[in-house]
Amino acid sequence: MTKVINVENIITKFGNTLIHDDLSFSIHKGEIFGILGGSGAGKSTLLRQLIMLQKFQSGNIEVLGESLRGISHKSAHKLRQKWAVLFQFGALYSSLTVLENICLPLLEYTELPKGLIENMAMTKLSMVGLSSESAYLYPSELSGGMKKRVGLARALALDPELLFLDEPTSGLDPSSAEAFDKLIVELRDMLGFSVIIVTHDLDTIKSALDRFIVLQNKKICFDGNYETAINSDLTFLKEFLKAN
Repeated sequence: MTKVINVENIITKFGNTLIHDDLSFSIHKGEIFGILGGSGAGKSTLLRQLIMLQKFQSGNIEVLGESLRGISHKSAHKLRQKWAVLFQFGALYSSLTVLENICLPLLEYTELPKGLIENMAMTKLSMVGLSSESAYLYPSELSGGMKKRVGLARALALDPELLFLDEPTSGLDPSSAEAFDKLIVELRDMLGFSVIIVTHDLDTIKSALDRFIVLQNKKICFDGNYETAINSDLTFLKEFLKAN
């Protein structure tokens, strides 16, 4: 299988505090991959490293065949255009309409005519299950579930190869969370991108993830799928899955 991300022997320190101790794993093309672990395990730090918002002290990370160690500014800028990030609370601009929010990446990174950009944005809005009428609403007029979907539509505006999600179902009621998980799987199947999710939601772990790692004591204590995890002999892993 084609690797879209390869992490080798990553060591991360904040001052004298060790966060990651020799992490290694790979993520394959088209996979929905989870980064799990208890509070303070270093999940969000690892996600930030994958998207070049946080440095690592030792080891290497390759994303889409590009090494992040010593990457040039020009190469980093080009690489960032191949992925998208959906932050925990959507990070929508409150002063802009839904349509204007989705258009932003296209206005920033393309020279397409405004009319075409708006048509493309409306298509993305439809893809995430929202009506054309919602395009003219402001974020303050949206439910939590709708905000997540608008954030997802904006993330997909440039047709990324990789989609990073940080606790995507946090704050949603069970029904909305289930619908969002289902949407992610459907869009992955339709568009073929790879998904990397930081989550503690057991329903997401069970229904959406193809594979995941679990961080514990600064290391990876598990790498596999849900079925393998619940049948493992690791007491910590079983307790972790029951607790989340």
